[in-house]
Amino acid sequence: MSLRDLDRASIEQALAEHDEIGRSAFLDKYGFDQSRSYYLLHAGLAYDSKAICGAAHGYLGPSSAPLLASKFSGGKDAAAKTLENLGFEICSAAKDEILHNDETPVGASCQLGRAGERWTITLHSRGGPIGASSARNPGYLDGLRVILQRLGQHSTQLVDAVLDTAQTRNDVAKGARDPRDLHLLAGRTIALEDLEDVGELVNEMTGNAAAVRSAGAKGGGNRTKEIRLEFVAPEEFDAQRLREVVIQGRTATKGFLLTWNPDQWQMTPKDLDDAAAATAVGETLEESWSVGNRTGGVSVGDTLFLFRQGVNERGLLARGRAVSSVYQGPHWDGSSREANYVDLDWLVWLPQEEILPVEELKLCTTSTHWDHIYASGQQLKSEALGSVESAWRNHLLQVQCDPIPSSYTDPVVIDEQPEGGRRERTVKVRVGQRKFRQLLLSRFGEVCAISGPHPQQVLEAAHLYSYADEEFHDPFGGLLLRRDIHRLFDAGLICIDPEHLTIHVDEQVRANPTYGALHEAGVQVKNLSERSVTWLRLHWTQHRSTTER
Repeated sequence: MSLRDLDRASIEQALAEHDEIGRSAFLDKYGFDQSRSYYLLHAGLAYDSKAICGAAHGYLGPSSAPLLASKFSGGKDAAAKTLENLGFEICSAAKDEILHNDETPVGASCQLGRAGERWTITLHSRGGPIGASSARNPGYLDGLRVILQRLGQHSTQLVDAVLDTAQTRNDVAKGARDPRDLHLLAGRTIALEDLEDVGELVNEMTGNAAAVRSAGAKGGGNRTKEIRLEFVAPEEFDAQRLREVVIQGRTATKGFLLTWNPDQWQMTPKDLDDAAAATAVGETLEESWSVGNRTGGVSVGDTLFLFRQGVNERGLLARGRAVSSVYQGPHWDGSSREANYVDLDWLVWLPQEEILPVEELKLCTTSTHWDHIYASGQQLKSEALGSVESAWRNHLLQVQCDPIPSSYTDPVVIDEQPEGGRRERTVKVRVGQRKFRQLLLSRFGEVCAISGPHPQQVLEAAHLYSYADEEFHDPFGGLLLRRDIHRLFDAGLICIDPEHLTIHVDEQVRANPTYGALHEAGVQVKNLSERSVTWLRLHWTQHRSTTER
C-alpha cells in the first residue's frame, strides 16, 4: 500500500489524533520531523503534511500500518500532491507573525495548534547574532509578553509551558533527560487575567528554559529556547478568532443583534438540529445574514448574536463573528429589491430547547429594550455587550451538560430551601457531555456499537471508563450505545471482548432474547482506535474474569 491508497476519511482521522495528542507527541509517535515547505491547512490550523499522510495510512484498515518517513517523499509531487488531490489546502508556511496593536511586527513568530481540550502557541526560538541582519525572532521576549497579556484579556487559563525542541525531546526519548525538566511552571495553572506581573512570569519561564541544556552541550543555556504555551480558552473561540485577537492583536469592540423571525423565514427542525450539532463539534457555519436598514458600522471580527423573534421561545439562539462589512445583495424574500447583508461565521448555535430566554436577558441589562427588537442589525451598547457576553457564557455552562447519571460526574453545590430552613446538597453534572456525544455521532454515525443502526434520539454517549475517576472526556474513550444497552454496559452485564471485538452478554440477562441474540456477535462499528480498545480492555478486566467467556 502507498500514498495512492489514502482517502479523505483516513486523513481526517489522522488530523483528529493530531489535535488530541498535540504536534510534538504526534511527530514523536510516528517518527517524523517538522515540515519545512509544505503544510496542510485545516480548520484554521497548519499541519505537517508528510507526517499526516504517514499516520493516515494506519487508519485505512486492520491490515494497514503507518508509513515510515523513509518510505515516501513529502514534496509537492508526493504527499502534498496527494493531499491536494483529496481536496485539502496546502500552504508553504505555518508560522504567524506576532503583531503589535498598531499591526507593526513585534519581530517574532509562533504557531497555533491543539492538544486535546488545550490550545497551544509555540514561540519559535530566537537565533542568529543579536542585532545582525541574519537574526531570527529578535523580538522573542517581547512576543512572549504580548501573547501572555492578550491571553489574559480573554479569560484564558495557562495550563502548562513546555520547553519544546527536537533536541530536548530526543534527550527524553534516550533517557538522558527527565521530562519533568521541560515543564516550566512547576505544575501550576495560572489564571492570566489575575496575573499582576507578566514580566515576572516571562523571566521565570525563560530562566527555567535556560537551565535546561541538551545532553553533551557546551557553554551556557539559551534564555529564548522554543517554548510551547498550553492554555484553555473560552469555548466560543476557534483557531481563526484566537489568531486574530491573540497573535494579530485585533479586538472586537462592537456587538450587534441579528434577528430571525420564524413566521417570515422557515427553518426546519432538522436545519436547527444540524446547525447545533455542527458547532458542538467545533465546526463554524458560514452564513450571509440581513442587517435590516443598517448600511455600515460592522467590521470584521465584530460580535454577532442571533435573536429569535416571535411570541414564544424568544431569546439568543447563536453567537458568531462578522467576516465582512455591510454590503448589498438581492433581497432574501425573492423580490426585486435589495437588502443589506453581512457575512459571518456562527461559532455556537444552540438547540432550540436550550435558547437563552429573553427573561434572562432583561435581568442582565436594562439598556436594551428586549421587548421591542424587530429589526436586524441593532447595535448593543458597550456596557450591554459585556453583560450579554457574560450571560451567554454562564448560560453555556448550564446547558452544555447532562445531569444524569449522578455517579459519573463533577461535583456542583446546589442551594436548596426546603421547609424549615436552608441546606446545601452536592449533585453531579457531566460538563461537556453534549459536545462529547456530537463528537461520537460525527465519528460513528447513528450506530449503536453493540446493536447496530438506530435513530440518534435513542443513542447515548457511553464512556468506556469511569468519568468520576478520570474527570475528562477522552474523544477516543466513548461509544454510542442504545439507552437500555448503555445501562447494562455500565453495570458490566454487557461487555466487549477487546481481543476479538465481540459482544459478551452476562448469563443474568442472556436468557432475554433481545440481549441473548447479541452474545458473541461482532461490534457494529469499524476502525476502533487503539486507545478505544485500551479503554475496552480496562472495562473487560473490571467486569470479567480471565477465564469467563
